[in-house]
Amino acid sequence: MSEPNITENNGQSTGTPAVRPPVFFYIMLVLSMVNAGMTFISSIILGFAAPSIVEMNNNGTLPISEVFSVAVDSLSQMPQYYFFITALFWALSFYGALAMWKLRKTGFHCYTLAQLIILLLTVVILGKAYVALGDIMFTILFILYYATIVIVWKKRQDQSQQN
Repeated sequence: MSEPNITENNGQSTGTPAVRPPVFFYIMLVLSMVNAGMTFISSIILGFAAPSIVEMNNNGTLPISEVFSVAVDSLSQMPQYYFFITALFWALSFYGALAMWKLRKTGFHCYTLAQLIILLLTVVILGKAYVALGDIMFTILFILYYATIVIVWKKRQDQSQQN
């Protein structure tokens, strides 16, 4: 996939070099896509497997240590539909990060909406105890970073087109 090195204006080249976001922006997007992709897959798997895991733990046929038994107990308190709903928003988050990679402004909006809804769903469906401070901090930091890049990049792009 080759990236164009000139900006386009209604299908005609302006001859002005394209203004690209910094490399760190793409590193952050890779992290976002990996997180969203892996969490999407694990949400789908847990959505289907959680009832079986809980049943096996209750029967004593699940060969896990006492430490993991506590995690399975908390899994038993989560409604199955929670995993499928969050999987949908993790997919939207992945799409948003991918769209930002392609420098589409709508990607930022999709990513932000998905991340905020995931946090909100967790609080509403599972309760405040299931939302970690780290989740909130990283969500806010990534959104603020992406917002800054989108605003700065857009200004630089506009200045580049004016010159």
